[in-house]
Amino acid sequence: MGKMPFGQHGKGDAPRPRVRVAATVAILLAACAVCAGVVAAQMGVGLGQKAASGSRGSARVQATAAIGSAAAVDAAGDAEKVDTDDDDAEDGASKTSASRTSDTAKSKAAKKDEEPEELALADIDPLSFDAVPASDGLSTFTLADGTAEPELPSSAQKQIESAASAVAQAGGALSVVFVDMNTGAGIAYAPDTEVYGASSFKAPYALYVCEQLVEKGKASLDDVCTVGATYGLDEPHDPNEAYVTRDLISNAITVSDNDSFKVLRNAYDAQGYESWAQSLGVTDALIDPVSYYPSYCARSSARLWCEMLAYLGTGTKTAQWLEGLLEQTSASFIRTALEDEDEDVRVLNKAGWLGGDPVYNSVTDAGIIECDGHTYLMCLMSSMSDGIETELLLEQLASALFAARDALA
Repeated sequence: MGKMPFGQHGKGDAPRPRVRVAATVAILLAACAVCAGVVAAQMGVGLGQKAASGSRGSARVQATAAIGSAAAVDAAGDAEKVDTDDDDAEDGASKTSASRTSDTAKSKAAKKDEEPEELALADIDPLSFDAVPASDGLSTFTLADGTAEPELPSSAQKQIESAASAVAQAGGALSVVFVDMNTGAGIAYAPDTEVYGASSFKAPYALYVCEQLVEKGKASLDDVCTVGATYGLDEPHDPNEAYVTRDLISNAITVSDNDSFKVLRNAYDAQGYESWAQSLGVTDALIDPVSYYPSYCARSSARLWCEMLAYLGTGTKTAQWLEGLLEQTSASFIRTALEDEDEDVRVLNKAGWLGGDPVYNSVTDAGIIECDGHTYLMCLMSSMSDGIETELLLEQLASALFAARDALA
């Protein structure tokens, strides 16, 4: 209830008609007493209503105002009425406070219901990435059914677009997927643009060997692999020269040794790699007869790293071993970009880089980021020619994406 206009509290009726001079003083006094009672009653009712129904300000302030007004009425001589109105004001204040508390609780409950529930990591699988919109530029997406796409703050959007533009100006095609695996919300940039993956593909291939062959008893980390076909190896090798699978994987991931990776592929490609990749929805990273390293897009990279995340989550002895290797990679543009974060950030990744050949140029990185109770996948693929400057551009893009993570929560 709003305040009544000034002067209307206790306002009397129309003016009384003039009385004869012969009227007695007693009658005048009686009339005055009646008027005084009406005024006091109307003032009391108005104050009681104001205290009980006010919708702004605290109940404590309302009750105090009512008590102060009651004291003024008491000074006019209606103490009993004041006590009643005072009690009504306090009751009204208590009811208002209780009502407000109830409304606050309901509001918090409603807000909690509106907040997206976090997903179990297992709720997202490689095929979930079908939901990433095909786009030539920046977009947002959600992998969780029934949830809205995230909205980026304008400042974050400008920062990401600026970093992406810098990559383009450096002569590189770009493909990006960044997703919070706890909520399914993510950011993409040209997710289907295929880029030469270079050494970034060594980690997904190690996943294939460990998950599909070692875990199923089709191979062992202690198996010996011969060099076999020698085309494309960086150093001359005897075809019969042998290496242990465990060492080949370790060297390929931690120090990005090319020959170790090529020997792995010679040994294990034919044991089901292509059917495994296709089961994950990956159709652009199949066996290439002219290269050990495929060209593929960020959507496919995200599918592969989603499978990696699921495999590492099994906690098997081999999975734990592979996880340790991914944390020890000698080169990581993502880890370098995030190393100055105040929060504790853990990165499991595999980067790739090559320069000087327009067909195979690549500055690329992909992996898993753990921070503040959330797990993210970040896949950055560019066809820039490798160099200190272009690596810095990819790091700036990683930093801009990670800075926008709150919009994905």
